[in-house]
Amino acid sequence: MIRSTFLAACVVLLAALQGCGSSQAESVAPAETPAASNPTVPAQNFQGLAVQRPATATDALGGGISVMRDASAVAGGTHGFVNAGLFNRTTAGANLTSFEWAHLSILDNYARAGENVAIYAQANKFGTGPTWAAVSEVADTTGSSTGTVAHEFDMWTSGPDSGARIGLDVVVGDARRIRGLGGSGQAEGSVGLRIGASSVTPYARWTRGVQFTGGHALGIDTSTATISSGTALRIAEGQAIALDATDTTRLHYQAGRVSITSGGRPVFEIDMATGDLYKMGQRVL
Repeated sequence: MIRSTFLAACVVLLAALQGCGSSQAESVAPAETPAASNPTVPAQNFQGLAVQRPATATDALGGGISVMRDASAVAGGTHGFVNAGLFNRTTAGANLTSFEWAHLSILDNYARAGENVAIYAQANKFGTGPTWAAVSEVADTTGSSTGTVAHEFDMWTSGPDSGARIGLDVVVGDARRIRGLGGSGQAEGSVGLRIGASSVTPYARWTRGVQFTGGHALGIDTSTATISSGTALRIAEGQAIALDATDTTRLHYQAGRVSITSGGRPVFEIDMATGDLYKMGQRVL
């Protein structure tokens, strides 16, 4: 994760606002702007700057505010010092009861085709430096019991499962092919989903690495995957699979034996070297 300190000053969008004299210029909305194009949307009160431009199907990146920051010729700098193409910082006071959302992006999609996205982050790695497409960071310095969520995915649906409703979609592919540079011949990712704890603080840990709550038809399903090793689930020696909610009955492998234990006592064991069977610690076969 990126642990950077925001030392950069606010980015002034003066260059983007100097084009207000063009034929498709930005205009400052009046104090009360009715939503004439969509009568279901209430009138909005713009106290700040509003950019309203007529849209076409071929506007590309010229249909709104564009910030083009070119640092390709810049060398050096202080590690941890952040430069931003667009800076937005909102402070919510202690007595505030309304919601402050530092960045709000809403897409009203009535289209019958296309791939329309509310927020899309793309990072192209051309150098050897680490590259992130997006980072969500939350820091709880209070230790309070109220919610602290680094990233939340909400899916509100209607009707039964359509087979195409996915809360989190993690895909790996060929970077050169997706950019039209020909195939790489091999495109492997290291980990589809990694859950870790900070090595800076060895006492940091998750109480549960993965937890399912609410209703599910299946917990984990690998039946539709192609697994070259044939191993769908791997645990280390000495680790156990609990067969109840209290960890009383467990299945594990240790010291050459596969065991089912109850309350820490072996109930049934198989010696993997000899094939001998043990019940309650006594050899039976």
